[in-house]
Amino acid sequence: MVEKELVLRGLNGNQLKLIAVVTMIIDHIAYLLLGYGLLPNLSADLSQYQTWRQIYLIMRCIGRIAFPLYAFLLVEGIYHTKNWRIYAFRIAVFAIISEIPFDLMAFAPRPGQTINWMEFWTKQNVLFTLLIGILTLEALRFTALRQGGSSFWPFLVTGGIGCVLASLLKTDYDCTGIILLILLYLFHKKRNYQCIVGFIWMLMNNVRWINGFGLAAAFLIIYVYNGGRGKKTGRKYMFYFIYPAHILILYGIFCWLF
Repeated sequence: MVEKELVLRGLNGNQLKLIAVVTMIIDHIAYLLLGYGLLPNLSADLSQYQTWRQIYLIMRCIGRIAFPLYAFLLVEGIYHTKNWRIYAFRIAVFAIISEIPFDLMAFAPRPGQTINWMEFWTKQNVLFTLLIGILTLEALRFTALRQGGSSFWPFLVTGGIGCVLASLLKTDYDCTGIILLILLYLFHKKRNYQCIVGFIWMLMNNVRWINGFGLAAAFLIIYVYNGGRGKKTGRKYMFYFIYPAHILILYGIFCWLF
């Protein structure tokens, strides 16, 4: 009975996913509709511009909540999944599906520019980061089993390969995201360390100081995670479909407005 009450406290996995999705959408609205759409069409010396600029920064700050939650949920998924290969394959499929929508958003055309449907050389969507992350973490797990945890070098080499791969492919969050996943994985049984080390790492790699508030909120949410998955809704792939779907919707709105 006591254990049941403890599980009811805090946030479960489904709630973390929902928060990650909502904050991601807020971030992308700011990035595309404000950053590429509204702000470039306003004169920088207008008070209206400064107001929308502040709204843009606040929304991007809220958006910093999303990736740490996705990274944390991926680590939790690795520990609880029955078959990590199926998990990785699912992420790979949606990473490929999401690439065209991501490129439309990331390289939204300015007036007079052509639409960039596919861009393999400049930047790849965040699902590729998570895919490389899950492969890196499974390699770390395999290395740990082989080495018995007696040597640090295999961990360093395996993690380094993951970072190099993410950097070469120029995935969203690239090496920063891979190292965050590794840190969350290594401190999986110590939630305090996960939150402190993860927050410091992400803060070190953010340009704007205001983003620290969003990152702090992200790791506070992670801290109150209760370990439960939440009720099964029968919508297993919904959170995967939301990623490309909401980008296409936002891009459609962008084209309609601007």
